[in-house]
Formats: sequence, C-alpha cells, structure tokens
Amino acid sequence: MTTTANRRLVRGQTCAPGPMTVAEAFADMALLGHEFYLFVERDTGRDHVVSNGEDLVLEAATAPRLAVVRAAERLDTGDEPFVFFVDAATGRGAVLHRRADGNHGLVSPH
Repeated sequence: MTTTANRRLVRGQTCAPGPMTVAEAFADMALLGHEFYLFVERDTGRDHVVSNGEDLVLEAATAPRLAVVRAAERLDTGDEPFVFFVDAATGRGAVLHRRADGNHGLVSPH
C-alpha cells in the first residue's frame, strides 16, 4: 500500500497481547523502549495509547475516525511523532508513526 509522499506503509508491531491498566501499559512501554504503546484498557475494554512524551494517555473514544491514507496525510503535514486514530475500516484504535527508514509504520490490533 502506498501512502502520501510515496512512503510505504509497513505493518509492524501489534498492540499489547491482552487488556491491561494504564500503569501496566506505561511499564510495558518502558520495558520495550517504545515511544508509544497501543493497548486495550482493562476496565473499559476500549483501545488506548500511552506516550512517554508527556505521560500522555489517549482513548479511542476521543480520537478522530480516519482512513489510513488520511492519517498518513495528517502525519506528513504535522509535527507529531505519531497519529492515534480510529481506523475507519476496522473501527479500532490504531497508531501511524514515522519509521527511521522514512516510511510509515502502522500499529493496530489486527
């Protein structure tokens, strides 16, 4: 799949293996050395992402609903290191980020 600016979309890592608390997600993210971590919050059953940038917690209920190509456009035109969104095709939370190789990485629960 091609995204904006001829970047490739690389489906890489997946989200956390099972529901967890926000504290557990921050701990896993730190252990793995990631900048963000997609997970299902144990109490609500909703997709969330945590980020070590500012100890940020984002919930899918407040994330924009976008097609992956629109999320890529948003990533390319913004200064954020990643875009957390609800994938219009799946209805699930997803994270699109810039990879070191210049391509886009997609983290999703599928």
